[in-house]
Parts: sequence; structure tokens; C-alpha cells
Amino acid sequence: MSGGALAPGAGAVAGAGATVGAGALAHGGLVYSNTIQNGIDNIQQMQVSDDINNAIKDGVPAKKHKVISDQKKLEGTGEPNSSSDLLNEDGSVKQRRWYGKDGKALEDIDYNHTDDGTHTFPHRHKWDWSKIPPRLKD
Repeated sequence: MSGGALAPGAGAVAGAGATVGAGALAHGGLVYSNTIQNGIDNIQQMQVSDDINNAIKDGVPAKKHKVISDQKKLEGTGEPNSSSDLLNEDGSVKQRRWYGKDGKALEDIDYNHTDDGTHTFPHRHKWDWSKIPPRLKD
């Protein structure tokens, strides 16, 4: 890289008109080393994880959310860092599911389903993908 400077603790930073070599990223008129971009990506991923965890804790849809009315069940995998609602025929929510950064289900809330008298509604199910089946009982 030519025409740049060394930013303490951040690596090489090039100003406008500088030559950028391999392993650098241009953004907003500045050029950053990949190390800086990796740090930015990690911070953004942590924010997405916080968003999903907060949505689960609060029982609300994630920022990326879809509504399913033409299936009998939700898939165990979906769009990473998202949620889905499964609707009853009357349009009410039957189940909400959140998916983690790998697209695997993390947790469900069941609002209603067939019941042998042992369930209270709504209730939650966590998923543990190291177990078979991965969806845990109440």
C-alpha cells in the first residue's frame, strides 16, 4: 500500500487516491486491512446474536420474520437469525420458532395444539442439536 498511514492498534489505513494491495478493504473512502473488517464482522454478528436472543427472551418476532399458513409444521432449519410463525386456520399463531446463526432452530413457543390435558399454553421448547430428537420436551 502506498500513500497510507499506520493507525495505532488498527493496522494500515489508506486515504483517497492510495494504492491498495491484496488483503485490504475499501469502505467510505478509506481502505482497511482485512483484520479490521473481520473485527467489524464479528461485532455485527454479536449484534445479530443479541437481537435473536432478545427476541426469544421477549417472545417477539425477529427482525427477519416470515409467516407460514400453508404448512402443517415449521421446519427445523430456516433462514439464519430469523423467526417464523405457523398460523392456525383462523389466522391466529399456533407456533413461533427462532433460528440461530447456523439456521438451526433454537426455541419454540407453542400457543396451542392437540392436548392430552398435560399442557399449559403458551409453553416453550428449547432445541438441543446434540440430542435425538433435537426438540426438547416441555
